Amino acid sequence: MNDRNPSVFLGRGREDSLRRRHPWIFSGAVSRLEGEPASGETVEVLSRDGEWLARGAWSPHSQIRIRVWTFDEKEPVDEGFFRRRLERAVRGRPEEPGEECGRLVYSESDGLPGLIVDRYGPWLVCQFLSAGPEARRETIGALLTEITGCR
Repeated sequence: MNDRNPSVFLGRGREDSLRRRHPWIFSGAVSRLEGEPASGETVEVLSRDGEWLARGAWSPHSQIRIRVWTFDEKEPVDEGFFRRRLERAVRGRPEEPGEECGRLVYSESDGLPGLIVDRYGPWLVCQFLSAGPEARRETIGALLTEITGCR
């Protein structure tokens, strides 16, 4: 368990979807919370027995209470995490000659739940659709500008 992040314990049998790598944890699956995470803060997700399962963004006002950032216990959710995910997403979208518009980030499909990014010529349009990306919008915006050269 990571001492820096608050911990969320799931109810009995509620970890099955996480074991299949489903990135959403609904409010009814949460049985106990240790700590007082702010909206969008990273939390450790644990089974009822304390087994580490995932790390995700806490959203206290949504039915989707946690959107999973990573299933790798050794992967911290920091600026480097967002840089790697954004670079992978952007580089994975080959641009056709003369084509300057398109989707660069597809939320959960790119390991960035709640974030959509579209390119329109020299401009990027970001949709921060959940608490996790919203809490990191300045970092994400700066990284996208650096990675793409767009505004």
